[in-house]
Parts: sequence; structure tokens; C-alpha cells
Amino acid sequence: NDSLFFSPKPDVFITQGTKYLRALKKIFPNNKIHAVGSFKLDLAKFKFNESLIKKKVFKSEKKIKQKKIISICTAINDERNIINFLNKCDLSNFLVIICPHPYYKKESMIKFENYFKHNFKVFENLSTREIISISDFVICGQSSVGFEALLNKIKVIRLLDDSFPPNYDLNDGITVIKDYKKLNTYLNKKFSFSKSFTKKIEKSFFYKFDNKTYLRFWKILNKI
Repeated sequence: NDSLFFSPKPDVFITQGTKYLRALKKIFPNNKIHAVGSFKLDLAKFKFNESLIKKKVFKSEKKIKQKKIISICTAINDERNIINFLNKCDLSNFLVIICPHPYYKKESMIKFENYFKHNFKVFENLSTREIISISDFVICGQSSVGFEALLNKIKVIRLLDDSFPPNYDLNDGITVIKDYKKLNTYLNKKFSFSKSFTKKIEKSFFYKFDNKTYLRFWKILNKI
């Protein structure tokens, strides 16, 4: 019917990774559900000239060339949690770069300009992935680029301020820090990525990180 509360049951489900595939399999027939990967990543570029990017970032910042880079990658409307948490921290030893969600860029930057007490940079001529490629740490909320950064062996953390409820899965593989006093301790400790861990992240959220999602998708369509 045409009720606003009516939702038809699809004949076929296409998921980005196996995490949602497993959830759907508990409800619907297995032969209706397929994981194919991320269409967005089929068009994404991940190899960059990092030396060139660093020259652009540090072009007029001779005094902070030795500072480590923190990139803050926001999703839509998750800035205040990050801002509230980081305002309690000492970031004087870091260069902070804001990478706002492209759809919500103007609104996001207004929040950082009005409420964020630390100095930060924004680079209009560099993409989020380019910034991530030279970052020592990535801080994110709901943004999926956190998983991309993990696969590129970059430290990723989520911040959970007690002023805001979490709006993401606390056990999805990204480290969550709830105590602002522990942030600098975490940022200064050594961190390693096991092959099994990165493979698990890849399979759960992207299925395969190989730019061939569209091929798997068309293969499924051709069988219908």
C-alpha cells in the first residue's frame, strides 16, 4: 500500500561489507544477500606524493615542521563531541588540520571557528585522503574515512565526550578514548597493525579494497 509506514521487502540486498551482511542473514534468506564492497572507493585514489603534500602543508610554517600532524575528519553533525573533548586537552605539540565533510563543510567550519580553542589549519587545495596520507593520527567521529586510515596503517581514534551519547558502534575496531587525560599518552605510545587486524577491518566494512566493486555488482545483476 501507499502508507508512509510501509516498507517493501527487497528481492536482493547488496551490502558494502560482511558486518551488515551477517546482520541481514539473521533475518532474510542467504541467497538474497551479497557483499560487494564500496562503490565510492572504486573511484578513490590512495597513492600520493607525500613529500609534495608536506611541502604544501608546511610552506609557511617553518617553526612547526617538527610537530606531528593530527587530522580531524568529521561527518555530518558530529563536531561538537570532538570539540568538547579536545578543548580539555593539550595539543600544543601538534599541527591540527580540519577535514570537514564536503557536504557539511560550511556549517562544520563555523562550529570549529566559534568553539574550538586550539589553532588549526584547513587546506582547500588538498583532499581529505591526501591529508590523511601525511598524518600521524586521525581523529574521527562517524566518518568512514577512519576505516580507510586504519587500512593505510595510520593511528585512528574516536573521542567520546561525556556530554554526548555515542552514535557509532563502540566495538567496530577503532580505538575509543573516553578519558581526555589519556589522549596524549595514547598519541605518544607505539602502535602496530597486525595483518589479521587490517584484513578483518577490510572484510567487515569494505569486503575487498580492490577497486572492483562494480564488477561484483554487475555479476550479481546478470544472474537475476
